[in-house]
Amino acid sequence: MSINKVFVPERKALKEFLKHNGSKSFYLRYAKKVDALIGSSKSIDYIDKFINKYRNENDSVFFELD
Repeated sequence: MSINKVFVPERKALKEFLKHNGSKSFYLRYAKKVDALIGSSKSIDYIDKFINKYRNENDSVFFELD
């Protein structure tokens, strides 16, 4: 059995990905079934904020974090 690790880009690239692809795609790529994130602390913090908002939005699609 292996660990599902994701190498995350810089925060700016994450923001652009969310802006162009929406929350569903972002979740599938950077949060679902991920055991470990590898990257800068700013990028990982951005993903943590995204996950908190995603869980609170109840199936609402969004394209940016406030």
